[in-house]
Amino acid sequence: MTGIQRFITYIYTYENDEKRNNAGYAKVETKGKEGRIEIHFISSGVFGTGKAAFLLVQEQAVIELPIGEIQIENGRGIGKFLFQTEALNNTQIPFDKVDGVGITDANGQKHMSFWKDVKINNIEEIIGKTSKIVLYVITPHIIDIII
Repeated sequence: MTGIQRFITYIYTYENDEKRNNAGYAKVETKGKEGRIEIHFISSGVFGTGKAAFLLVQEQAVIELPIGEIQIENGRGIGKFLFQTEALNNTQIPFDKVDGVGITDANGQKHMSFWKDVKINNIEEIIGKTSKIVLYVITPHIIDIII
């Protein structure tokens, strides 16, 4: 029997290389070859569609692997997504290589959580690059979106 891994990670808005406001949390669960992530996003005054992505840190760059979209109304949104742990959404990248999760809200603001101990300098510069570094176009399997 393959082990189950469950954890909660808190998502923050970053400004000037520092964690600022809490912007929500994500519940992550993996069991064997299947995984599930439930993202709860909170950011006052934000409406529209947020884009969720797994984050990998490689040589001071953040690489985004898109998970799906979250509809945000009145600053709140919840997205639930399934993924394969051995090859994330039809890529060759396994879940154990993922360092965190991020959301780009409808205003373009980045919110991130890293569950592995990663060192990132110049986070503002890296955040500005993330939209240009998306390596894979992934069609996610969306379970549910709740507002």
